[in-house]
Amino acid sequence: MKKVNTSIKGTISELRVEVDLLSRGYYVFRSESAGCPCDIIAMKEGRCFKIEIRTLKDKGQDKGIIPPHKIQEHEPGLINWFAFVFWDEIIYYDMKTKHIFRPR
Repeated sequence: MKKVNTSIKGTISELRVEVDLLSRGYYVFRSESAGCPCDIIAMKEGRCFKIEIRTLKDKGQDKGIIPPHKIQEHEPGLINWFAFVFWDEIIYYDMKTKHIFRPR
């Protein structure tokens, strides 16, 4: 099987998160700029969430433990959620509460 480059993996992860949130009733807005401080903005019931998406490998990693270096913002205080995309699962992390959760 042909190896997929990092940029394409990132795009696939962003699309997976977008589909997940859309299926949960969120409106989703994508960044058109590579320099944007967040990847997507999701909106539901009048609330907006700025989300940064990270692709993680499954190999030997406990999905309940996100490596601290992966929870780094481009602009501190701007991101509401991180979405960590594994091959078989998406895990959301709330920057305010510092907890893993599932969007409703």
